[in-house]
Amino acid sequence: VIRLCGCANPAYPIPKTAKSCKVSDYIARECIKNATYHFSRLISEGNLTDCVCHQSCSEVNYEVTYSAARWPSGTTKVMECDNVDDLCMERYRRNAAMIQVFYEELNYETLTETPAYTVNSLLLSLFNSSLILH
Repeated sequence: VIRLCGCANPAYPIPKTAKSCKVSDYIARECIKNATYHFSRLISEGNLTDCVCHQSCSEVNYEVTYSAARWPSGTTKVMECDNVDDLCMERYRRNAAMIQVFYEELNYETLTETPAYTVNSLLLSLFNSSLILH
């Protein structure tokens, strides 16, 4: 993406040598969208053979939920709008948004992998098996 678009997708970690694409830049957004689609197809079809993607050591995931409501409601006073000024309220309804972000929980989960059978366990089992056979 960086090579094709000249900037990095701001949704992912950005290397220190690259600059982030501006969200307001329509051409950069389209380039990221097209490059992501292209690479996704190559990967899903098995045609991207020179890419080595290791499982990450740590990963952050967020569960996303949302709710929506009509805003502003009739009782809301927005900036200079009077409650009776329908055109002003309609302009805010069409051209404004109110976003509130909340964290549902502030916990984290740690998953640790351990081998089911270690080298020592294997050698011990082989040694014990050979003793039983003799």
